[in-house]
Amino acid sequence: MKRAVLVALLTLGCGETAAPTPAPPPSPTPEPAPVERPLDALARPAPFSDDDLADARAALALATRGAGLEAPVFAAPGPWLVEEASSLPLVSPEDMDRLALEEEPQPGAVGEPARVNPRFFRREPTATLAADGTAAVRFSTTRPLSGASVYYGTELEVDPFGTARLRRRAGDVAEDGDTRSVTFDVRRLLGVKHDVGRARVRGYGIVRWRLEALDGEEGTARVHDGRFGFRCEPGPCDDESTFVQLPTVRLGPFVDLVDDDGATITVETDVETLATVLVRDEEGELHTVRSAAGGRRHELRVEGLTADTRHRYVVLVADARGEIGASRSATFATWPAAEQDTRITFAVMSDSRSGHGAADEQYAGTNREVLDDLLRRALEEGARFIVFVGDLIDGYRTHAGSFRYELEAWQKASEPVHASIPIYEAMGNHEALMDYWTVGWAVDRSGAESAEALFAERFVNPGGGPTPGPGAPPYAENVYGFDAGPAHLAVVNTNYFWRSHAGRDDHPAHDRGQREGWLDNRQLEWLDADLAAARERGRQHLYVFTHEPGYPNGGHVQDGMWWGGGLPDVVERRARVFGVLADRGVEVVFHGDEHNYSRTRIHEGLSRPLWQIISGGAGAPYYAQDTTLPWTPDVATFDARQNLVMVTIDGDEARGRAVSRTGETLDEWDLTEAESGATTPGLLP
Repeated sequence: MKRAVLVALLTLGCGETAAPTPAPPPSPTPEPAPVERPLDALARPAPFSDDDLADARAALALATRGAGLEAPVFAAPGPWLVEEASSLPLVSPEDMDRLALEEEPQPGAVGEPARVNPRFFRREPTATLAADGTAAVRFSTTRPLSGASVYYGTELEVDPFGTARLRRRAGDVAEDGDTRSVTFDVRRLLGVKHDVGRARVRGYGIVRWRLEALDGEEGTARVHDGRFGFRCEPGPCDDESTFVQLPTVRLGPFVDLVDDDGATITVETDVETLATVLVRDEEGELHTVRSAAGGRRHELRVEGLTADTRHRYVVLVADARGEIGASRSATFATWPAAEQDTRITFAVMSDSRSGHGAADEQYAGTNREVLDDLLRRALEEGARFIVFVGDLIDGYRTHAGSFRYELEAWQKASEPVHASIPIYEAMGNHEALMDYWTVGWAVDRSGAESAEALFAERFVNPGGGPTPGPGAPPYAENVYGFDAGPAHLAVVNTNYFWRSHAGRDDHPAHDRGQREGWLDNRQLEWLDADLAAARERGRQHLYVFTHEPGYPNGGHVQDGMWWGGGLPDVVERRARVFGVLADRGVEVVFHGDEHNYSRTRIHEGLSRPLWQIISGGAGAPYYAQDTTLPWTPDVATFDARQNLVMVTIDGDEARGRAVSRTGETLDEWDLTEAESGATTPGLLP
């Protein structure tokens, strides 16, 4: 051993170079873990196969025996959208808006009850399928018709949004009295080139259709979307098959009230049905829930799900014949367990009532084109849920069917996204179903046909609001609160039981209703208690949502919670509302109403400052800024572009970001800025 070392040293001394020690091979660079984008996640778990659904289909068909379901009548006319038998005078929406919202009736002028009835379709259009594969879309109109077309097709099963692929057009309009119809042949969709729904092979499928009718008086197109299911007998489908119309999910599915244990799935069908929802996680664990009774609307609560896990679901429906239809399949993620739920992202937006432009910009009271973009933007930004702060529709209707029709149109627009994440809806001033007088008096209805009652009928929101007074509309599902991770969110209704000209004692309904922008004592007391209880439960972040802004910045300075500052009771009420928010430690109050974006630091006379965020850019015509207001120096950012707001909470930290329809960042802010007194401008001047 010593001799070897000596030889080595002598060798070095003779000028020879020692052989270098070989370097270890470099460690392979680990591949970065794939990052799943929010839209990519919608594909998991994989869709159900026909074999997966076979047992559930058979069990549901068996359950219809003896269930007492009404026999399906697909040819029945759709619901009325106008006051057909009324002899009351007709008032245009423009006159209603001017008389009830802008002008003052002459003293002592009572006028007579009237109706606001601008609907183009007299009844909701319907579609029927004959045994030979001929489909007919039937409709009637209240004004001259200049022409009509029906576009029809199927949908791609692999598309998580269920997008309609309308491949063909039919345009020959037939008349039968005041009913018109356009027919088309479903068999034209069954060729190999068009068979995107694989109906030709499977022997069943769903047809999507759009009626486009030209309004001869208004010079614009009115559209209505529908779908119907079918099967071929015998299958697979060919030219010799007989076609059978199936019960169809006409609206939905929607997912709501998601938590770490379950979710509520809602669908509506075109005929009376029983329904079963199947929910499966990525491990293959299957949950099924069946409706307790027959009906056309099914709210199915699924519980016992695994927390923080993505689930696939589908709703099967069966009619009195035992025929089976199915909803679009979609996925949703349960929330993490409460003790682990410290990071969340949610979106806020409002004011999607119709704009002026093409058919989808005035889609039965909704600007569907803009709303669809913003809802998908929220999903792309990773929103766990969306809070929509009112003015979903044009509203201000005097007919319950017309009011329902507009809310349903909004649901159709939200359906692609609402199938995967919850939307918490709030009421705005346009969600008004009213009694109306020719000189401009108006008051919201109470009872089962109040705007509040129909709002709860349409949407699934948390309960637990205040108890209404005698004869007043319900607060159920338009005033509510819920926890989300370290945050608590409370929604109140500043348009509850609205009445025009609230200061006038000569109003025919002076004994009921209240001013626009008014938060009544019952709600204010409930809100105070709700926020206090949330803080006791350990919620670190408190947020409040209501449509009317306390400190408007453009478009609603003469109403809302301010009314130009000239009404002492209004100024005092606003001070009480914001006093409760400040005293309970609310960080942000979110509003809509003004069709723009603004961030304002509210601090005057409060125990602590807070941010007021207005995000009213979901499609209604925009409002410019009024820079003459006392709080204008406290406005950190104002932007008139269409927008939504993203809120990200990470433990005790929270940040907000206003995003344009096209994805630009309009503003960013830290919730600590209001407390520190900063009114740092956002990214844009």
